[in-house]
Amino acid sequence: MAPIRRHLNISKDKDYSTGRKWRAQSAHGCNCDSYGIYMIGSSFHPHEEVVNGPMHCYDVGDGKWKVVNNPIPGEKRFNFAVTTVANTIWILGGRSASDERILNSVVVYDPLYGHWTAETSMQHHRVQLDAAVIGNRVYAIGGESHTTAGNTVEFYINGTWLPRSSMRNSRHSFATCVVADRIYAAGGICGSQKLSSVEYYSEGSGDWTEVMDMPAPRSHFQLAVVGDRMYAVAGDEDSTVKSIDILYSDNQWSDDLLHLPPYLRYTACVASQENMYVVGWCFGHHDEGRFGRLRPENSACAFASLPQGARFSRARLAVLKM
Repeated sequence: MAPIRRHLNISKDKDYSTGRKWRAQSAHGCNCDSYGIYMIGSSFHPHEEVVNGPMHCYDVGDGKWKVVNNPIPGEKRFNFAVTTVANTIWILGGRSASDERILNSVVVYDPLYGHWTAETSMQHHRVQLDAAVIGNRVYAIGGESHTTAGNTVEFYINGTWLPRSSMRNSRHSFATCVVADRIYAAGGICGSQKLSSVEYYSEGSGDWTEVMDMPAPRSHFQLAVVGDRMYAVAGDEDSTVKSIDILYSDNQWSDDLLHLPPYLRYTACVASQENMYVVGWCFGHHDEGRFGRLRPENSACAFASLPQGARFSRARLAVLKM
């Protein structure tokens, strides 16, 4: 596949410094009336039937799963990043399942035409990174790498990846979300240390700023924005896998916790309208996944097993309009 050039438009003159509002405009969120939640398989210990296997799509309108038998092209990969832009799914980096090389390649899925295309490769090879989108700008953030430190950031413009300001903390297996002009990065792992630190990147200043730490370290979790609150959902720490911590828009973490009915690890989460949709590995049950919808406003939640044949192994989620 030859790389395509999407020539995404980036406004260099827009002033983002005032009028900031919280809204679910993240790499993992959507504000559409009719939408589907795509689940893309991934694995720490790759299995043939999971890595680059078919995607599954949950139609929120009719509450049903369907198989999208269109696997990620090229070499099998795992521990990659997923984000969405212009109603397409972007897969960034990861590790090769055949020889465990760290990758810098990027592929894009367009559900309108039902096919994948190759994008320009990132400057740096990255695994267990995260990705975020502001407008039509795709950011590749952190992750383990043999070409750069784990705090570096690059972004895509007109077919080219360019460097941006590095995070204050090196981290992998962390979470990001976008609030207006800010990319928040939280938790993760640095060396052998699990992190509770939180920082954000502002397009207005071009710098990263640290805010109050999460109440406890988390890795392999997700951030989601609903209303004026940011939620840190589950994670890989035994003491916190069942909790959802809440960050209000004044950068203060709440003492009130939501709790997931099942213990979930390696969670993926997306937010849409007033709901959060969560997929995770059910703690204590090898490779068994759960899918649930949560409404933080009234703590209502409902969880169910994934559809038959949809084996969970560190899946990633993306939301697209239907």
